[in-house]
Amino acid sequence: MPPKELPGLYWDDQRRRYFPLASRPRPPVHATVQPVTPTLDDSVTEPTHRIQARVQLSRRPSSASAAHALKAAWWARDALDLDTATLPLQSHSQVTAFGVIPDEEDAAGVAFAVGTSDGGIYNSKAKHGARRRWDATYYMQSRVSAVCAAGSTWISTSFGSPAEIYFSAAPVESALRTVCLSLSSRFIQDVRAATFDGRSVVLGGRNNIALVDAEAGVRTIFPVGSDVLSLCPSTSTSEVVCGARNGTVKLFDTRLPANQFAPDVLYGRLANLKTSASQVRRAREWMLVVGSVSGHVEAFDLRFLRRDTAGSEPIMVLRGHVNSYALDLPMQTDAAENFLLTAGQDRQLRMWSLQTGERVVPTAAVGEKHFLSKEFESSIVGLHVDSKDGLYVVCEKDIQYFI
Repeated sequence: MPPKELPGLYWDDQRRRYFPLASRPRPPVHATVQPVTPTLDDSVTEPTHRIQARVQLSRRPSSASAAHALKAAWWARDALDLDTATLPLQSHSQVTAFGVIPDEEDAAGVAFAVGTSDGGIYNSKAKHGARRRWDATYYMQSRVSAVCAAGSTWISTSFGSPAEIYFSAAPVESALRTVCLSLSSRFIQDVRAATFDGRSVVLGGRNNIALVDAEAGVRTIFPVGSDVLSLCPSTSTSEVVCGARNGTVKLFDTRLPANQFAPDVLYGRLANLKTSASQVRRAREWMLVVGSVSGHVEAFDLRFLRRDTAGSEPIMVLRGHVNSYALDLPMQTDAAENFLLTAGQDRQLRMWSLQTGERVVPTAAVGEKHFLSKEFESSIVGLHVDSKDGLYVVCEKDIQYFI
């Protein structure tokens, strides 16, 4: 009996499931002129046969693909080192967390907040290229594990024990509008990640994630079953994705009661590889990018997750990332969420297109000043891409700016 026809979907006889009509493979387009993207290295990524049709479809001559190719060429050619800010830290201290927000009154100014291994929180406000003055805002009792911002409100969290949450109205103001919460070890321990939406703080700790509603004073625990290494919130819903040491990637709805059951959305894919989910990142709401301690970086479609013998099947495999043991290597998308940037264990950055899965390789003319060609002097602990695609690379002792 033939399958039923469903609106907006088509049936694939080979894979025995429905797919959106927009993703249906089309006959190859014969044209004498093809879009040229000389800065993308096809030999590095080698997309799997399951996404080859999507990669070929993205190369069809269209305004969207042409604009994407031009943006890839811009990243490969023009993103050069412009400014470096050295932090006034003690010799034994290094940066462990970083946050940045544009200055609402001055488009050329930015505000920084960094946390250090000895619990210090520093802030600075200056224009690009200007000499920065760094002020010590607060000292927590243990290593600062995360710095997050929502609007003009900032939070910093410490690893513990006890774990702390430091709230500040703005990182450049005095400590008069700040408060610090100390959390009991019976509530949360070993905080490695955090998110903040302006009202609630979600903490990733030992074996669970904890929700702290700063206004209502409500505290909720969601069990994970392993140490939480990374968190990623949704920009439009109350969902939070967490990556754990045992390789599971779970999605929680913070509106639901505590102790809710959350299955592994990857169906044991990383757990079968005996690796940890060190980074999770959402792009365009439906795409989930997962980085592992073993160096795998894969993209999944949250709308059509399907279990096979190895776990959930990725729609894209991004090859070339270097990691073998680090748990805190940063991962960041650009402002339009079309490109992914990762920091490797070898102190180098790598970038891929989230539309084609291909790696962006800098042109030979730009030399070592390009951020993708540079080997940084110390480990990279933070990345940020602003709305104008200016890139901040945070190392253990300094912050470098590229555009």
